[in-house]
Amino acid sequence: MGKALDEDVQFLYSVAPEPFLCELCAANLDKETPQARQAHYDSHLDNESQASASTSKPKSPTKALPNAKRIFTRERTSEEFWYPSKSTPSPRNHTPSLIPLIRKALLRLHAKGQVQKAYLCFPGAVHVSQELWDAGWGCGYRNFMMACSSMVERDPIYFPLLDDPIPPGVRNLQSWIEQAWHEGFDLEGAEQLRNKLAGTSKWIGTAELYVAFTYRGIPSQLVDFDLTRHGEPLLNWVVEYFAAESDKQSTVNDALRGATPVVVTDKMPFILQHQGHSRTIIGFERRKDGTISLLMFDPTFLPKHVRDAALSIHSGDSSSPVSLSSERHNLSPSKLFNKVMHPYKSERKRKASDTSPTAHSTKRVRNGDIDNDVIVIDSDDENAPGPSRKPSFTPELDPIAVIKPFRLPPDKLKRNDKYQILYFPMTDSWDRSARLARRIVTSVKMV
Repeated sequence: MGKALDEDVQFLYSVAPEPFLCELCAANLDKETPQARQAHYDSHLDNESQASASTSKPKSPTKALPNAKRIFTRERTSEEFWYPSKSTPSPRNHTPSLIPLIRKALLRLHAKGQVQKAYLCFPGAVHVSQELWDAGWGCGYRNFMMACSSMVERDPIYFPLLDDPIPPGVRNLQSWIEQAWHEGFDLEGAEQLRNKLAGTSKWIGTAELYVAFTYRGIPSQLVDFDLTRHGEPLLNWVVEYFAAESDKQSTVNDALRGATPVVVTDKMPFILQHQGHSRTIIGFERRKDGTISLLMFDPTFLPKHVRDAALSIHSGDSSSPVSLSSERHNLSPSKLFNKVMHPYKSERKRKASDTSPTAHSTKRVRNGDIDNDVIVIDSDDENAPGPSRKPSFTPELDPIAVIKPFRLPPDKLKRNDKYQILYFPMTDSWDRSARLARRIVTSVKMV
């Protein structure tokens, strides 16, 4: 493990060229440190609290600027652990069923000749955005929440490991990590964070998330990439992760009618970290010129432009190609767990004889930053033959507008030369001896 990143690292954004403007007063915060940005937002909250305490006159809400780079919900939601099969409505910073929506947009772009092929993670992934109260430091925590909700939807066998004794949450994650430290996990990381995390706004990265999942017995793996010379190792790894098994499982019928250009796999999304920020990777697309762009859920972005359409899919709208009316979505993970006879065993278990990667002590990377249109979703079979089959979008929403906020093109990927991935093989849970054997954080280095 290397030294922790200096806490005065500037935000390193790579998703939009506009300046970082305060959503409440339009102040330009581009040159401010993450701590200064957080203090700026805190001052707004303090002023509002003082104003409400001193007068009963209602205060006019401040309008969000249309050119503000980030959109946050302004009130803190509860620390409820939410996942799509839960019976309660999704919190306003959670957006389920985006994968089916993104799939439709990619199919339309393929029909226009702009996308050759695309692969997506399993459709139960949820986008979780930061809120005003954790703006500037919460991206690692929100990626953690995305991983947990996806894990429960993907395989409910993991639900008891995540839910007991403390369920996932931003503040609860801090307690998870502190508990792991007290039992001897990642003592170097604990020292770097001064053995105190709960109740603070300290940044965490993929190494801390690895500690939290390992402590609960949930298999995960860190992988390091150095893009100093070229970015192929990272892109190759992503392509292999999402596409290899799906391509192997192609049928004769797929070959006869032409394999679908957009494949929704059963793979878990994974977390991609670079100096200053982290995102959840949900797939990739190969553009018409052959270049590969990653597809991501960025926790600093609230997908307001497609949220209504995604929620209509989640609610089981009859026009949606995704049905949520099956028993799988009527039972909570705790009930589903009781119905599972054997844990899910991935065919893609990591083998000790893997050739190119080598295990090594990992370098610690932490985060440092940080009008709804309606889409008509058709119910056509994506694999049905015929060149004329196209997903239907309303004229108000271009599929490019759907995809753009979720796209991480290669030129933006090259802005950083060190990346770390945390992925989940979805294999059998680790017993106590396996957990203790992993108390020191290590990673696999790809060269």
